[in-house]
Amino acid sequence: MSQGAASERDPPEARPSDAAPCGRLQPGERMAILDVLRGFSLLGVLVANMAIGFTGLVLLPRAEVSAMASGIDGIALVVIEALFRRKSLTLLSFLFGLGFALQIERAEARGKPVVPTYLRRLGALFVIGAVHAVLLWWGDQLTIYAIAGVLLLLFRRASVRSLLIWAALLILVPRLLAAVPAISRLLDPFDPAKADAFTARVLAALRGHDPADTFRMQALQTVHSQGSLAAWQYLYNVGRFLLGYAAGRSRLFHGGEERLPFFRRLLFWGIGISAVCTPISVASRVLLRRGVTIPLAVKLALVVPEEVGIIASTAVYLAALVLLMQRPAWERRLMVLAPVGQTALTCYLTQSLICAFLFYGWGLGLMDRVGLALCLPFSAAVFAAQIIASRLWLTRFRFGPFEWVWRTLTYGRQPVLRRE
Repeated sequence: MSQGAASERDPPEARPSDAAPCGRLQPGERMAILDVLRGFSLLGVLVANMAIGFTGLVLLPRAEVSAMASGIDGIALVVIEALFRRKSLTLLSFLFGLGFALQIERAEARGKPVVPTYLRRLGALFVIGAVHAVLLWWGDQLTIYAIAGVLLLLFRRASVRSLLIWAALLILVPRLLAAVPAISRLLDPFDPAKADAFTARVLAALRGHDPADTFRMQALQTVHSQGSLAAWQYLYNVGRFLLGYAAGRSRLFHGGEERLPFFRRLLFWGIGISAVCTPISVASRVLLRRGVTIPLAVKLALVVPEEVGIIASTAVYLAALVLLMQRPAWERRLMVLAPVGQTALTCYLTQSLICAFLFYGWGLGLMDRVGLALCLPFSAAVFAAQIIASRLWLTRFRFGPFEWVWRTLTYGRQPVLRRE
């Protein structure tokens, strides 16, 4: 998911390798580290979506989840919760906010307004996401990002300090409120008995062999899930966007080696904080998935360490990749991720297509036959194929196919796709 606007691909492309990993962003030049970060985050998104979403785990009754998350699959669940779940989306959200800062910087350098183009981009992203949600994956993030991205405009002129304060408030307060049953019922007024019956119908449609029924139930599930999240999920995403926007406003990825001490400190503190917070968060998530009831007071107490742990783990990935990119040998290895980052929207959508074909009834129907442990090698194989495919595609074309569609919808004209 280019999640959204992590880098505006205006004028024609220098290859990712043409840009210094942490150097200044020049006209016509890409920042290689941003493509690498985006590609890396898409691997985590693939693992989490396949294991938690497309296997049906997130929709199953607790008794079935408990049986599904035992033995080697239980170990895989711990690994996925600890390393991938929500960390990868947090990194993508960070890049979305950073991209907003880069777009403003470029627009101001050209003396052009950024808001009209930005809103058209979000509108086009919403359309693509809506189609994606109905046809492939009801857990689509593109529509959520498009709506939350509009709210990001409210903070365009805020200081970096204000951005960080608002980020903390928008990440923590909605999560704390949503953890209170009375408030969550207001957010999701669906009667629990009806909700269970509805979820069973969604599962039956996904397992069934009628694509039209699958599409219809996915559309309804999208409306239900995103509608019940509207009061907090969008604000929560804005909070994560603001972290990236603050980094962009601080020019964190500009300036080269003088920024490296910051990333070393970020890595050190990120490892320490995540080592404390992540086990607490993972234990609570695994217990919940196994049907253990956690008292409200404990749930509320866990919100802050869980969110701090997610941000700390994301910071570890971010800082580690930036620092490794300073070493020529590691830079060569990590640059294999850059083509995936350049075609992030296409890769995100094709991940859903592949997973839907593997797990849904209209495809191979593996939903009830594949455990969580097998999702890890499956994800690795799919991602390896995407690395190869995206690299080959970019030797001939300037954008990924869906990046081209996105630009066409945004600007109302077809950009040149093929490289000369």
